Amino acid sequence: MKRLAIALLSLGMLCAPLAWAGFGEGLAAYKAFNFATALKEWLPLAKQGDAKAQYNLGNMYNEGLGVRKDATEAVKWYRKAAEQGNAEAQYNLGIMYTNGRGVRQDATEAVDWYRKAAEQGNASAQFGLGLFYAEGEGVRQDAAEAVKWYRMALANPGLDDAFKQATQTLLDGQLAVAPQTRKSVFTDREPPTLHVDHGTTQTITQGDLLIQGSATDSSGIAEVTVDGKAVEFAANGAFSLKRFFPIGETILKITATDIHGNRATQKLTVIRQAAATQIAVDEPELTPPPAKTRQNPNALALIVGVEDYRNAPKARWAARDAAVFYDYAQRSLGIPAGNIKLLTGEQANRTGMLAALKTWLAPMVTPGKSQVYVYFAGHGLASADGRATYLIPQDGDPGLLEDTALDRERLIDEIARVKPLSMTLFLDTCYSGGARGGEGTLVEDTRGIMVKSRAASRFPGLMQFSAASNNQLAHSHPSQQHGLYSYYLMRGLGGEADANRDNKLTAGELQDYVQEKVKRMSMTQGRAQEPELMGDREKVIAIWSK
Repeated sequence: MKRLAIALLSLGMLCAPLAWAGFGEGLAAYKAFNFATALKEWLPLAKQGDAKAQYNLGNMYNEGLGVRKDATEAVKWYRKAAEQGNAEAQYNLGIMYTNGRGVRQDATEAVDWYRKAAEQGNASAQFGLGLFYAEGEGVRQDAAEAVKWYRMALANPGLDDAFKQATQTLLDGQLAVAPQTRKSVFTDREPPTLHVDHGTTQTITQGDLLIQGSATDSSGIAEVTVDGKAVEFAANGAFSLKRFFPIGETILKITATDIHGNRATQKLTVIRQAAATQIAVDEPELTPPPAKTRQNPNALALIVGVEDYRNAPKARWAARDAAVFYDYAQRSLGIPAGNIKLLTGEQANRTGMLAALKTWLAPMVTPGKSQVYVYFAGHGLASADGRATYLIPQDGDPGLLEDTALDRERLIDEIARVKPLSMTLFLDTCYSGGARGGEGTLVEDTRGIMVKSRAASRFPGLMQFSAASNNQLAHSHPSQQHGLYSYYLMRGLGGEADANRDNKLTAGELQDYVQEKVKRMSMTQGRAQEPELMGDREKVIAIWSK
């Protein structure tokens, strides 16, 4: 410890600190300063917990400026500021423990405070840590660690020019006695492995979030930062940080740096949504009604629900929506069970969806007579230019839409090609780049739709019900475990949308009912979702027995 203190002292590292919070650095900044007057201002602030004032008081007592010189009193104020995270105070407290001024000399305690300051970017503390590791004082002797901290100090623009030459000399000397360290320093160019638990997009309703992850590297991790601020990490690289997030979207930059200065960076997007309001007690569970109409042998339905995607976030409850719609299709729309094709899970991949269109639906259609219904619950996405919209199958990749997804226009064209009497689409999806249900994102940018479906002009019998408008998300109904749109769509088909109670459900009645319900519920949750209808509002969707 004595040899280390001498080394530090010879470099001027144990002299009185010259940095002052609040009015500059160096002797020139305070040479003519009236510290007796400043004491009257700083002391009340320091007692109230102001870290800068506490740090300045520590300097005054350490140097005897405006007060009697008192190392014990200096330590007291340095400690108060250091415990609040003031890096300069942490460094100065480390100096006091190194030199045994105002406290008993303690190398281990000194290292702890140096490290706290060094991890916040204090160049002098980084240099001091290099000396501690080189000498094996307060820590095990470790040439690699010494080299790491010397190099970090040299790369730090905050290192005083007077110390740069000395630091370089010590670094060269350390490399000379540990040549294997020299090799690793100059040949390691691989960045660390950085992992963020629970994904890089996280949605919350409460303000506080515990961010967790790990940073690993064969040479050792030097630092983990979140938005430039160092966070503590365990020997195995695990780190955690509790943060408060306001309503809206916050993007954090997480960086891991190994001992050779290689970096890995990830962005963490935290979306805080307003907590859902308590659902009214009259919100029922979806229960398909008794058969409301006679079977219509000319009606066909392709029902698709994609929940667990191979290359995209989960679409919550999409498979459940499709399974329940299967019964509503029979009981409310009169479609015979034998005329319904249900695809969920891996069956709802691109091949399965195209096969259902070409080899099942097409042969079932009677030209001029068949009424075709298609229900899709899952992810959708617009092309980058907004001129094409896609339904994403189970194996679809948001980054390869043209090759792996199903163009909505192609879906319509494949059905129109076999000339059914009518075609009705129920699409519980969105195209904005967000995942159905609001759980994550499919792409970084927002993709608005530039054009409406072009097939409408080619097939007048087309009716399209969509869950959301342009750049909006299609949200979920967590308390009911359904898509928000699907939940009210099925309630409407169950009879609630028949506004005039004439046992005839028109497209306009169904649209008005669903839009009012979805818009109201989404607004109470701090969101916006407005379903859309394309087609003839007067068209009768279902006729029920009286």
